[in-house]
Amino acid sequence: MNTTSGSLEENVIESHGVYKIYPGRAAGMGKAFTALRGLDLSIQKGEFVTLVGPSGCGKSTFLNMVAGLIDITEGDLLYKGGAINGVNTDVAYVTQSDNLLPWRNLLGNVELAMELKGFSSSESRERAGQYVKMVGLEGFEEFYPHELSGGMQKRVGIARTLAWEPDTILMDEPFGPLDAQTRTLMQDELLKLWEHREQTTLFITHDLIESIALSDRIVVLSRAPGQIVSMYEVPIPRPRDVFHIYEEEGFQDLYNALWNDLKREITADRMESKDRNPNE
Repeated sequence: MNTTSGSLEENVIESHGVYKIYPGRAAGMGKAFTALRGLDLSIQKGEFVTLVGPSGCGKSTFLNMVAGLIDITEGDLLYKGGAINGVNTDVAYVTQSDNLLPWRNLLGNVELAMELKGFSSSESRERAGQYVKMVGLEGFEEFYPHELSGGMQKRVGIARTLAWEPDTILMDEPFGPLDAQTRTLMQDELLKLWEHREQTTLFITHDLIESIALSDRIVVLSRAPGQIVSMYEVPIPRPRDVFHIYEEEGFQDLYNALWNDLKREITADRMESKDRNPNE
């Protein structure tokens, strides 16, 4: 199965033979850990790609490298054709934590993105209001983070990200802490926003249904050290109904294929762990 897609002109993110090795701690205090091994992946402009794989397989490491927060060990990692050196200000990063400023109200948290870009106070407030309305939080502008539900806090984080107007969005299990109902609602909101802007999106989840509902393409990584074991185009046309995605033609076949790949990696990881620790 191919592990790259698109031409050089179309590709926003290109990973060629990328390794990430975390060195051992002080001499004699731990072995080096290889998180990613020879990763080859290209992501096109406007594409929504999701990474799935066992815990510890290097998914978050890859996002951190694209964001320029950590360096690669070996290989080439390109963004729009150029090497990533330092923090990548073209991307916005949505993590599992909302990272909202507790001393700022909802509108103030969204305004922060414009302030960092140098907009005037009046323009920041006006533009922030537009994004607050876009995520359905109009009327809550003066509320502080602790006064908002988990789902509302997530919407604030997404509004702030969109307000930055990034070319690319990185999302690391952004809906993981939410209950099932709120999570599905947030998936629906995210799809509507993505369909409006079609920003290049690299997403991480452990939820296979979520990966199918949102993605153009799903990449399955092996147990650590992570490398691509399979890749699937999602055959379900857009726009999508996340509330009934499992009823769509092709959903069950894709879900089964993803689960079989993932189960094989998880099982192999557990067997290796038992071999290393026979008393477990």
